[in-house]
Amino acid sequence: AFDPGMDNLDCVRLFNQSRPPGIVKLLSESALMKNGRDGAAFVQVLNSSFARHSHYKVCDPQDAQRTARAKGMKSSGRGGLSLDYRECFQVRHYAGTVMYTVKGWVPRSVDALLPHISEVLASSSKPDIKRLFAKEESNSKATVGEKFCTQLEVLAETLEQGETLFVRCIKSNPQMVPGLLNRPLVLEQLLHGGVISALEQRHRGLPERIDYDHFCQEYRMLGPRCPGYSSRAHCEQLLRSIFGVEAEKQNQFAMGKTKIFMKSHLLSFLRAVMSLRVRNLAKRLQRQWRLHMGTERIRKVEEAWEKFEAVAGIARARAIETLPLVARALTDGREKIGAVVQLLEDARRTHGADIHKIAAALPNEKVRPLYSIAEAVDAVVDRVAQRKIAAEELLALRITRAMDTVLRLMDRVITVERECGEVADAISKAERDKCEIACRKAREQLQTLQASELPALKLAGPVGINLEGHEDVSSAEVCPSLSELIEQTTELVTEAEAVGQEILWVRRAFKAAVEEVQSELEAALTALEALQEQARRCVAEGLDGIVEPVDVAWQRQADAEEVLQAAKDADGYRVAAAAFVSAVRDAELTVERGREELAKREAEKQERIALQAQLDTMQQQLDEKRAVARQSMEVRMANISGMPQLIHEVDCIVQEIADLRGGAVGRTLEDWRSDIQDVAQRARVVIDTIDAQVTQATKARQEEFNRRMLAFTQSPDAKRAQAEHTSPAAFLESEGLVAHESSLLEILRLIQTVQKAGAPRSGVQRCLNHWVKSTWLNGTSPVLPPTAGEVVGQDNLAERKLRKCVTIGHKP
Repeated sequence: AFDPGMDNLDCVRLFNQSRPPGIVKLLSESALMKNGRDGAAFVQVLNSSFARHSHYKVCDPQDAQRTARAKGMKSSGRGGLSLDYRECFQVRHYAGTVMYTVKGWVPRSVDALLPHISEVLASSSKPDIKRLFAKEESNSKATVGEKFCTQLEVLAETLEQGETLFVRCIKSNPQMVPGLLNRPLVLEQLLHGGVISALEQRHRGLPERIDYDHFCQEYRMLGPRCPGYSSRAHCEQLLRSIFGVEAEKQNQFAMGKTKIFMKSHLLSFLRAVMSLRVRNLAKRLQRQWRLHMGTERIRKVEEAWEKFEAVAGIARARAIETLPLVARALTDGREKIGAVVQLLEDARRTHGADIHKIAAALPNEKVRPLYSIAEAVDAVVDRVAQRKIAAEELLALRITRAMDTVLRLMDRVITVERECGEVADAISKAERDKCEIACRKAREQLQTLQASELPALKLAGPVGINLEGHEDVSSAEVCPSLSELIEQTTELVTEAEAVGQEILWVRRAFKAAVEEVQSELEAALTALEALQEQARRCVAEGLDGIVEPVDVAWQRQADAEEVLQAAKDADGYRVAAAAFVSAVRDAELTVERGREELAKREAEKQERIALQAQLDTMQQQLDEKRAVARQSMEVRMANISGMPQLIHEVDCIVQEIADLRGGAVGRTLEDWRSDIQDVAQRARVVIDTIDAQVTQATKARQEEFNRRMLAFTQSPDAKRAQAEHTSPAAFLESEGLVAHESSLLEILRLIQTVQKAGAPRSGVQRCLNHWVKSTWLNGTSPVLPPTAGEVVGQDNLAERKLRKCVTIGHKP
């Protein structure tokens, strides 16, 4: 099955996601901070945020040293560039792991013009400049990374709307030499560029897709007639008749809903067959028309001559017309075909435009073999031309291999020159001059080969091969002088190396010193590599004091490696090796002492993650309770006292949670935990209070609703019986008016007095309704000012309850 490789979507999100913030977002936040985090401080934030991400890798001292050595950098402080692991992080991309160095990221990320520059450009008299900077804001907060992410999204949307057509630029060789192909380099570019994966995916799948109607219209003449069939059935029948049912079982083609899917080679075969079929039909039609018009013989002569002229042109283009076999075939063909052509020209001059008389003047026995003669000449020319093409390809391959050999020999000469230059201060001038002369002689010969002799041999073409013979060209020697040139040049390079070996006694002494300390160095290096996992964990937790000895050990290893590369100071190498072994011992002791601190830090980090999750859960619960409280107030479930104050407390606690989340980095775990527990306690109290009040209000609302519904569901007799058996005090208690019991009972006694006086019920009822409405709604009633015993209510609910009390008319 096709292996699509590593999914790169998580790697992209590592850079451009917003929640949780990715690398670009964190960089933008650092750029907006006063004296924004940069360098090691920013890398520490990344390490603490993404240490467990599958595409992120914490950079340790070994990684920094390895990269510095691969790029020719020096991190030991002996001149050259430095690469500090504290300012580096790594990302596992599709093409491999890439190391990023954070130096000056923050100032380079700010993408805002100075105010006066922005004003000048925006007010430019040039329309294009003015349009470009019309929307430029001098205090823009968008960084370079954020703008890049936005532009990347726009580019992705644009690509989605078009077809996937890409141009891949491949670098053929690192030396930038024409005619040389470095196969490993090209293959690496094809692999990392996704070209190989795309080709493999295309090979594994069914890349060709054609609509049923279009397929039937183009290829219907290749299959049997299928009257009454649908387009899909016709396509299926056609493919099965050509490729068989086995091809369908082997997933060579498949039928979709509206399209047919097939392998590329099937479609190529169908197109070739269709082209051949059309060509044959066209020839048959042309022949019938010529027979009808009487031009068949004339056309045969013309086609034979055109064929011969084309073959002769090929022979001239391939420069083989002078070869004996080809020359004889061309001469023979020109004589035989040319004679009939001359006869045709004479007939045309004699008979003018009379086609039938011209055709009759051409004997059939002379016309019939003309095309066969032209084809025989074509066969000879084609065989010789193909042999020459094969010989030229073989020569080009030999030249390319020779070019590779020249480059390798040049590297050997450069090595000798470099080694002699490195020990120039330890050898005599005569020895140095002897080495330089030998290397210069070999270099000049190699440069001559590369610049002139090899291209000249390629231009001259194959030499010493019988192009008219029948032997295998692949085993022939197409350029004997090429091997001689390579052998002579190789001898010169070997002589230069021999001269270099004679004067490199310093290197031999150095080799003896290397053998003395090699075993001890290997053991120290193995011990240092075993510390890397522990060092990487310490880097992620910010324990620079523990990682520092490990970094020093790697620097001492780089020092020893640098002396080893120079290979001329045996005593210096022994000193560097001893310093490296000592640094490794110190690193082991420091790492061993730091294990407890590392475990403590990692446990603290896990607890911080748990506390962070607790804050997130707490904020979610508070947001939900705040929404419930606001909803309860909007629907006026009941007179919930203190609910606005509770909502205000929730807002305050949410703000405290945000402050705790933002200030987690600079605080100790104990203080942070204590503050979170305090906030959690207060949040729990507020949540329980809101739940209790909302539950109580809901219960009271439900009881009120049930009581009111009872007024509609009970029969009049039941209502009257209930009213007669309910005492005034109990009724007032059910209505929540116990605080006004004395005043309301006084109103009841006055009503009974009016009843005994003979006042009609309807009139008293209307008077009471009018005064109640005037008092509560209008605020202007004709009644007397209230006495000290009267209590006036404040809302419509009390009004309705009083009206019910008066309407029932209880007896004392």
